[in-house]
Amino acid sequence: MAKLNTIESLFSQWKSGKLSHFYILEAHSSVVDKQQFLKETTNEFLINVLSTEKNIAPESAAHLLEQGHGDILFIQKTDKGSEYTLKSGDFEPFFNFLAYRNLELKQRFIIVEDAQLIGKTISNKLLKSLEEPSPNTTIIFLADSTSHMLPTILSRAIRWNLRDQNASHGDYKSLSTKADLINLLKGGNELSVDLANHLSGEINLHELLDRLGGKQEYEQCFKILIAALSEMNSNAQDKNEGLKQMAWWSRAREFNNSPQESLISILNTLS
Repeated sequence: MAKLNTIESLFSQWKSGKLSHFYILEAHSSVVDKQQFLKETTNEFLINVLSTEKNIAPESAAHLLEQGHGDILFIQKTDKGSEYTLKSGDFEPFFNFLAYRNLELKQRFIIVEDAQLIGKTISNKLLKSLEEPSPNTTIIFLADSTSHMLPTILSRAIRWNLRDQNASHGDYKSLSTKADLINLLKGGNELSVDLANHLSGEINLHELLDRLGGKQEYEQCFKILIAALSEMNSNAQDKNEGLKQMAWWSRAREFNNSPQESLISILNTLS
């Protein structure tokens, strides 16, 4: 359900005015046509935005997106396969777009396709724009993989690793390692990604707990972890230990044990 969760999460953040200024959507290794999958995901989100803000049918919004809207810019490579370069001029519209204000929509969007092909020169030029973005502007990178992206770029983004919900999920049952669990979590909503980032060491426990507002969010964490662990191979040690902790948490709720203490215990088991 990663694709659907991503669209719903982005749309919810847009409606509440809480969209981040920079996202990287990465296709999971199991996705066959990665860029097509990522473009379809992003387009569904943009269609929801256009349909809601302009009060038009989704079909009309899809047509408008296809025809082009002044507040939505797609960056595409003219020479497929090679890196983005300054010489090619592919990124000139990106920087020109940032120099202007919104024409109609309350939030503008820049979608960069094949973001895994952004070279070091372009990356360094992008840093200022990603660190000090234009107001009411969200940048979305679509990447086959983030493995070759500069850490300085990755550190500025909210990153989601997406699976194809319509594809066969037989490979889910082969999940057997902590790395598999982290990849699965990164394909979920923002809270799921926070859990994944903690388990991968990108944020520490204190940072994770700071992002949780109360008992309801702690319970959401438990539900996310239960769902993720359930996808793992039945012989996986992380799954068995994690589910033991989950069972303990369920019993402990009857005695009003601290949800924070319970979550810490489960995360320590998986760390």
